[in-house]
Amino acid sequence: IKLNIKNMSISLHVGNSCPTSGFTHISSWEACRAALSVYSVGKELNEIIHGSDYNGLEPSGPDENLPKGCYYCENVDSCDDGVWFNDASVGSSNGGAQVFCGNESFELMIASSQTTLLFVGDSDVDFWEEVESTFGTQFPNDSSHGTAAYNVGYGGYTCEDVKNESSDFISAFEPSKVVLVCGENDLSDGSTPAVTFASYQTAVMPYVHSGATVYSFSTKPEPATIGLHNKYKQLDSLIKDWAATLDGQLVFIDTSGGFEDLGNGVDLYDGDKLHLSEVGYRYWEQWLTIALEDTSNCQVWRSRACVQASQSPSSGSGRVQTSIVIASVISALVYSAL
Repeated sequence: IKLNIKNMSISLHVGNSCPTSGFTHISSWEACRAALSVYSVGKELNEIIHGSDYNGLEPSGPDENLPKGCYYCENVDSCDDGVWFNDASVGSSNGGAQVFCGNESFELMIASSQTTLLFVGDSDVDFWEEVESTFGTQFPNDSSHGTAAYNVGYGGYTCEDVKNESSDFISAFEPSKVVLVCGENDLSDGSTPAVTFASYQTAVMPYVHSGATVYSFSTKPEPATIGLHNKYKQLDSLIKDWAATLDGQLVFIDTSGGFEDLGNGVDLYDGDKLHLSEVGYRYWEQWLTIALEDTSNCQVWRSRACVQASQSPSSGSGRVQTSIVIASVISALVYSAL
């Protein structure tokens, strides 16, 4: 079935039913996580429901006294604030608890063999708005079904958190491409670059073993974390070297280098000088688009240019890393059009 990816829609209603024709209860906790980002498209800031608002499955198991499937509580008696998934077969209304409902396009694309671009990781992914429409139709597969993009990011996640969910997300979405951001929270929590890198590897490898290509953004040179920047650079260096060993299944996008090429201005960051602003995300979207469209087997990208690539094994020299020096004047010319 060919589906219109841009028509994915999620609604939210008080009660236990989906009153809009063509909408049904969310079928799994994995789909529930993806539904939060779809629901938040076009919403005002105070209406957005983030991935980090997801609390998990019902602690005591399926509960027929609560709404079925994916539901949301805010100031509701006998229900902690946030999003829950209730695997009950029927369910029921519970005060002001609201149930999420997905239209046919949303549920069928998760169940279909669509090529899936899955966004996983920490708050930089969680706060990345509208990836579903930005990337959902740009990279058609051979069957012309297109690519369905889903965001299951979760603010505060470490690389270990990403690893712990990887098996379930692989089963649910069968992603062919995965966008990953993790590591900064690990370092902020006191982990060393070496330990963080080991954890990062455990987050990447399940997706690599499934056959997916992982597109990983580096750390950011945020004004609010200057004391961590040396550790950030050590972690990024370890990941770059490792990318050379994975036959193109790990593509590293050097945010730190790219932002430094731009002068690392405060306009790239939100008011907390930690998370990205709309301007920062716009660069991420441009850099990811270039990496996704690449056919040269580039391993590391910086400022729209490949800075670490591999020669084809057929050349007789094996997989040789090639460094490309980017002159600052070229970088300036590239971004003058933005």
